[in-house]
Amino acid sequence: MLGSRYSGIAVRRSHHVVLLAILLGSVLVAASRVWAAPASPSRPIRPITGTWLNLFYEDVRYTYTNPKQIDLIRPEAWPIKIRELSELGVKRLILLAVVNDGKAWYESDFLPRVFHDGQESPVSAIMNAADRHGMDVFMSCGWGTTQAADPTKPDIQDLQLKIMRETAKRFSGHKSFFGWYFPCEFSAAPNISDPSIEWVNRFSAEARRLTPKAKILISPFFAHKAVADDKYVAQLKKLDVDIIAYQDSVGCVFTTQPEIKRQFAKLRWAHDQVPRIALWGNVETFTWPGGCYYPDYSPLIPGAFPRILSQMTGASPYVDETISYTVQGMMDKPGSPLPVGEPVWSARLAQDYLDYRVGRGRWPLLAASFENRLTHEAIGRAVKLATPPATQYNHGNLTDGRFGDEEYGSRQWLGFDQSDLDATIDLGRPTPIKTLAARFLQYARAGIRVPKRVEFSISDDGQTFRPAGGVAMDAWPHDRYDYWIDMAVADGVKETARYVRVHAVNAGGWLFADELLVNPTSGAAPMK
Repeated sequence: MLGSRYSGIAVRRSHHVVLLAILLGSVLVAASRVWAAPASPSRPIRPITGTWLNLFYEDVRYTYTNPKQIDLIRPEAWPIKIRELSELGVKRLILLAVVNDGKAWYESDFLPRVFHDGQESPVSAIMNAADRHGMDVFMSCGWGTTQAADPTKPDIQDLQLKIMRETAKRFSGHKSFFGWYFPCEFSAAPNISDPSIEWVNRFSAEARRLTPKAKILISPFFAHKAVADDKYVAQLKKLDVDIIAYQDSVGCVFTTQPEIKRQFAKLRWAHDQVPRIALWGNVETFTWPGGCYYPDYSPLIPGAFPRILSQMTGASPYVDETISYTVQGMMDKPGSPLPVGEPVWSARLAQDYLDYRVGRGRWPLLAASFENRLTHEAIGRAVKLATPPATQYNHGNLTDGRFGDEEYGSRQWLGFDQSDLDATIDLGRPTPIKTLAARFLQYARAGIRVPKRVEFSISDDGQTFRPAGGVAMDAWPHDRYDYWIDMAVADGVKETARYVRVHAVNAGGWLFADELLVNPTSGAAPMK
């Protein structure tokens, strides 16, 4: 998330590197697609059930999450956005802050207000909309001054506690009032410090006095560096909170799925020793077109959904719930009457996520491959390559049922330098074919890109081929640092053939592939 850093306790919403995003290309969001509440998937990947809401514009990072040109103070704005979030499957809303620069976004009796007299406040509008949609809200007690304020200072803490008392009085009676989020974060690495615990526990004591049934949520950063050992468990035991939503382990800039699994397995072990504190994953749906450190900040922009899906997959076996900083502005309803996201890609990301939730398109197969439970009828079949892969990346086998991860050095990948992938599979006998697919790696920083297009064709004799489908691969522009794996899928083939040819057109540079699939199904996980 987004803030400033201090020694000891930091107020940082940590984000790491940089992303270039200028290629809008020719992608058109299909506004005619149906936007409906997603069905609950019966798969172990945990969907995004909650998100932070940022009420005000602070700096360039918030360009799309809370744009200057949209008046989110007017009463009718937030009901629209809350309804759209509910349609996307979001059930929990976390208020980032309710006071900024000394001005209240709720009906305060001791602070000046940003909204007009007689007008419903943004916070009231959010609470009332959440009531209608059956959502849970975590109330904030910050910032008070600005997000750069040092939370270790007693005067800042006193102001935030005063805000807490007033917001508890005004909003705890709402059926959507669920708990508290303390908005000044701190590092979890290598451990949670005693000053941080003292700060949190001071706020928790007052929150529990005011609202005994409310849940308390914190979101420490640098979770990918947390040691999660016996000392970490001892610090957890000191913390008076109900939920920790870790950030940076499901990160906006290239955290590979194996890394996520390793770190969340450690955190899961630690939390199992302190079962009263739930373990949530804070997935970052954004990336960066430029700098992510002061003073070279750049706007948060939507990340590619294959990256997000892979990271959700890595964390899901270990977390109790998945939430996100941020859905607002990164996933925006196509055709919304109040668009707040990046003009093209936030609608695209929202549609990709919704398609995944309802099992549409390539997403079910890609998700199953991330979970290593995808099998297919070409496993063990011979493959002939028209052009050999590069010597240093020639260890993989395109039909062994083994999938690579986001590390391009993984031995499952075959790498082709400045050349296409042209492969012919011999299935051994005439085979009814319904679906053809191929998996590819994207890592622009190393010059690796998914192909421009993948052409599938089939043959009875291995000599004469007929088309079986072509797929244009997504050229997601926000790719300067992010890794992801994507899949080309040709469905509804309805042919019988012995041979399958896959021709992937190089996008310029390296092309990496790990598996060619015939009639893929989500079955038992292949041996790895």
